[in-house]
Amino acid sequence: MPRAKNLLGVYNNFKVTPLVTRKDFDQFYVERPIKSKIIEELKIRIENSESKKYEKYLFMGHRGCGKSTEINRLPLMLDNSKFSIIQYSVKDVIDINDIDVNDFLLSMALKIYDHGKTNGVRFPKGFNDEFMDFMKNVVHIKEKDKRGKYGVGISLLPEVLIAKIHTESETRDNIREQLGTKISDLISKINKLVILVESKLKKRLVILIDDLDKLTRYDQAEDFFYKNYQLLIQPNCVIVYTFPIPLAFNPYFENVRHSFDKDCVLPQPPVMNKNLTSPDKTGVDFFKNIVNKRIDREMGLIDDNVLEYTIESTGKLSEFILLIRDSAIKAYGNGNNKITVENIEKNLGNLRATYERTLTEEHIAKLIEIHDKKEAKEDTKDSSIARDLLFSLTAVEYENKEGERWQDINPILLPLIEKWKKSLK
Repeated sequence: MPRAKNLLGVYNNFKVTPLVTRKDFDQFYVERPIKSKIIEELKIRIENSESKKYEKYLFMGHRGCGKSTEINRLPLMLDNSKFSIIQYSVKDVIDINDIDVNDFLLSMALKIYDHGKTNGVRFPKGFNDEFMDFMKNVVHIKEKDKRGKYGVGISLLPEVLIAKIHTESETRDNIREQLGTKISDLISKINKLVILVESKLKKRLVILIDDLDKLTRYDQAEDFFYKNYQLLIQPNCVIVYTFPIPLAFNPYFENVRHSFDKDCVLPQPPVMNKNLTSPDKTGVDFFKNIVNKRIDREMGLIDDNVLEYTIESTGKLSEFILLIRDSAIKAYGNGNNKITVENIEKNLGNLRATYERTLTEEHIAKLIEIHDKKEAKEDTKDSSIARDLLFSLTAVEYENKEGERWQDINPILLPLIEKWKKSLK
């Protein structure tokens, strides 16, 4: 898609979706600041891992900071003559409002099985029959659902099973009951699948699992990772798990992170320095380059001062993209030929109101503290207010090119600080 030459083109070029194809990357990808080149490092680690070392990685960053786009780069960067890659979003295989490690690992097994079949792997009949019987018993497939025992329809069976796990709460309940005593059997079958797929394809298997950072509740994410991390490291292949960054602010994270080979943080580039006294040139240039890739600046669709104001007013990449997109359609609807500061202000106000209506007095007091101290710490070991604010993106962690990290409130909320302070007096 060419650079936009009118407001409707801006609207179409600023979709809040990850880049996926090589063409997408050629047209729109902007190199991240040097401290954000996490995927390059991850590629090197995977390519140089020992053959019998089944490395597990946690890949974290704030929702909307560009993690999915970065993960989508990995299959394009890894040598496909040496690596066979399974990549999927957990949202496509599991109801993330009702996630459980049993459903998750069962879906992983089905993904590996389907990947093998799709790539021409002929599993030994004995193993194939045993695996499918195990799956049907655990998922509780009735005779009318089988579509033939192992003949016609078998290529669709993993999709059928995944669909049942994804959409049927009764199926998920049955899986959890069945696997309560059989989880070690499932892990064993996953590892047998890995051996068969790798030996037939003569490639190492790499699994990339996206959107685990989008679990809908903090306590749900905490339970999934912190109660089950020993199970997540048992599959015998390289796996990259996306990980909710607020969990890294939990004291228990130190106990968990050492079980993984590396926790990789994709920083949110700051657009202001830590004290908010001047723009951070590296961060601002990153956002400007995103616009320059998508808009023909010679068409005058957004003035430089309006663009700079927009950049300095937003807290993360997806919000910035959304703000430009919504402002373009508002300007078009108003009969304008370019995005104005009034369009930006209107949409900033809408985003600000969306955030503010979720905040309690306790949240506001903690946000003021985070803003003043530039750190998000809990008052007691049992408190989770700061982590809740990071989870909701009302607070954000930044890292500049020197590697300095700090936390602050989302810049969208900065105009509310003085009002909040007065309300708490």
